[in-house]
Amino acid sequence: MQVISLQSALKLTFDNEYQRKNLVKDKALFDYINTFHKCECNVSVSERENGTYWLEHTKFVLDNDVIGVVIRYDEYRKKYSFYGNWDQRILKNLSSYQVSEIKKQFTEPRGVGKLNKKKIADWIKYEQDVYLACKKKNEELDDKVGNFLKTLAGQNVKWITQNEQTGEYKGEIVKNGIEYKFNIENGCISQKMEIYFQVPNNLESFLLLSDNKINRKNKLERILKNS
Repeated sequence: MQVISLQSALKLTFDNEYQRKNLVKDKALFDYINTFHKCECNVSVSERENGTYWLEHTKFVLDNDVIGVVIRYDEYRKKYSFYGNWDQRILKNLSSYQVSEIKKQFTEPRGVGKLNKKKIADWIKYEQDVYLACKKKNEELDDKVGNFLKTLAGQNVKWITQNEQTGEYKGEIVKNGIEYKFNIENGCISQKMEIYFQVPNNLESFLLLSDNKINRKNKLERILKNS
């Protein structure tokens, strides 16, 4: 599959006449949108073995200084839909749920059956406001995670996951019979501590542990040797 301009797509031979008619409709919509707002049109096509092309989909992107906004027309619902043209993966600290919660802070414009300049402007502002709020939250979580990771400096951490690109970290530290575990995902930091004495399951081990009398340098070694 390749992405080409609308002008280039109109020069291709398509698999069937229905697809060409759809592309002509897209051209009319593209010209119409540009009367209100500057717009780009990206066409995704796949080449067939016989040299013809198959129209995958067409995407209209409204230009904006902060974020591009994609507009599509739903033939079935007879309405236009809008969404921000940004990859959520760049906001590595936010899950889809967190983004949906941020969206609730803003009033989504009504569905659009007929385009005009104000409706396009309203949707661009909405998508821009959502993106900027997500970006701010992601930066706050980035600082939170960064400060936490600094506290681990100099510690003998056994890393299980350490992925700066996705913001996922997982590791553990074992010291003097205590195990400390941490997990970082979507900007959330979970921590856990456990007793890490590996001793035989017998009465002597129980009595020493319950009376807090196990000493790793002598008694623990002794009961391990005798087990």
